[in-house]
Amino acid sequence: MTTIDARPPGSRASAHRFGVPWAVASPLLAAAAVLEHGRVWLALAALATIAAVAARHDARCGLIPDQLVASAAAIPALVALLGHFQGARMWSDVVVGAAVMSVPLLVLHVVDPRLFGFGDVKLSAALGAGLGLVDPRLGLIALAVAGFASLCHAVGSGAHQVPFASALLTGFTVSALVAWGGA
Repeated sequence: MTTIDARPPGSRASAHRFGVPWAVASPLLAAAAVLEHGRVWLALAALATIAAVAARHDARCGLIPDQLVASAAAIPALVALLGHFQGARMWSDVVVGAAVMSVPLLVLHVVDPRLFGFGDVKLSAALGAGLGLVDPRLGLIALAVAGFASLCHAVGSGAHQVPFASALLTGFTVSALVAWGGA
């Protein structure tokens, strides 16, 4: 049985909970700054942790809080900034990765906002930016897997609407594992 939190999503008490994933991710990012090759993979793990909290909230309340999306988007931005100071050129890959994964959802959202919520579009941009740290094209794999997972969920449950954040997380995870296996 699922318990629903009676507080409104924007209340101070519920907003406080969203600081927890960032507090968990911060030591991971600090450790990633020390490790040369592990920096990206630790950042992706932290990003997946925040996206998991967003997916849970989406499943329970039907929306993805902006605080979680901002925390998720900050991770690839910080890694790209660290890479910039070390002479790497990650910014373009982060931006392209974000666009590859979010623009198709944005177009569908503009055509019919009932298809995808804007929270899904923003979360896909943050996840695509994270995948851009490895390879910006991974966002295409993530979207394909997310679409398939969402379709399977809808058919299996008989629902006409399903939360898409968990499907995005599944696509992100599969794409990251594909990249990890190829590295």
